Amino acid sequence: MSLLSFDDLYAAADRAAARIPVVAAGGADRTVLEALSEAHRRGWVSPIVTGIESEIRTVAEAAAVDLAPFRIVPGADPALTAVAEVTAGRAALLMKGQIATPSLMKAVLSRDTGLPTSHAIGPVVMLALPRAHRRSLLAAT
Repeated sequence: MSLLSFDDLYAAADRAAARIPVVAAGGADRTVLEALSEAHRRGWVSPIVTGIESEIRTVAEAAAVDLAPFRIVPGADPALTAVAEVTAGRAALLMKGQIATPSLMKAVLSRDTGLPTSHAIGPVVMLALPRAHRRSLLAAT
């Protein structure tokens, strides 16, 4: 089974009817803010970021990212705050931002406040090799 190219995935997302609320745990990161800003511009997401608001605003200003479409949810623990947004139904997807992976996974897997699932979870990355016209999914287990 062949994987769709990034261009095909972008076109499919462009055709989607509704924005998906996405929360980034640790929003004080240029790459995260730029990615969410572009995804919002294309009509894909309603961006939410967690963390220390002053740090998020400083990074956004340095990157020239307009935070007007963003909802900032302040909190000393960005991972717990982001997971709470998902469990409360205010976000549909969780994105890793400027935060250590173990901290995020601890919040996600918490028996008391984590994401409810009976399935295994793990990171998946899509890798594209344009010159070879190949794409692969890399999954850690």
